[in-house]
Amino acid sequence: MSNHIYYFLVLFWVIVFPLIFSFHKKFYFVDKWNLFIKSVFPVAVIFIAWDVFFTYKKIWWFNQEYITGVKLFNLPVEEILFFFVIPYACVFTFYNIAKFIPANKIKTSYTRIFFTLLLILSIILAVYYHSQWYTFTTFLLLSFTLFYFLFIKHDNIFLNYFLLEYLLTIPGFLFSNGILTGSFMVDKPIVYYNPKHHIGLRVMNIPIEDFFYGMIMLIWITYLFYIGYNRKFKSNIQSGQSIYI
Repeated sequence: MSNHIYYFLVLFWVIVFPLIFSFHKKFYFVDKWNLFIKSVFPVAVIFIAWDVFFTYKKIWWFNQEYITGVKLFNLPVEEILFFFVIPYACVFTFYNIAKFIPANKIKTSYTRIFFTLLLILSIILAVYYHSQWYTFTTFLLLSFTLFYFLFIKHDNIFLNYFLLEYLLTIPGFLFSNGILTGSFMVDKPIVYYNPKHHIGLRVMNIPIEDFFYGMIMLIWITYLFYIGYNRKFKSNIQSGQSIYI
């Protein structure tokens, strides 16, 4: 098997099970594909632009041994697909969490405490590591994002479900990013990070910033999906019911 398809294989294993279960009558998600595309596209455009700029600045780059070599906007086509494949698996998870778990079963106070502490930490890290571009931009954007959802939107129920989504997708994140960063299954990283532009704290070989970079992307995509869905979905969530329909 050619090494050049490894990045594609990572994406395949991330999406294959959510995609298969999307056709199952219990988890049916196929009829939400149009809304998912509308939700993911504007956020993906922003993150792809961020990716293009950081690749140009050599803040991260890609190992040619593990990609096909097909590029768009000077990014591997696999990297473009990343911004659609990962969100699909995560939004599918969000939809089914909200479908089966009533909102009144989740403690709102714990969620707000978690995100408030993370907001404070993000501000501190953005200020302290202002010269490391990946760290600075990630925690600055996370600060604005969390402030918006905590103090402007005030949608505690959405935050409850999103936190569950995020926690449940951590194993998949560790699998996919673990391979991409060379933690296992490959001899060298598929994605390299410039050590001058991140803290240097890693989980396996995954820069800690990656966890929060992903959180920013996913919270916005999930929220666009949430507000774009039909009234029954939202009203059932807000009234504390499950949305098993």
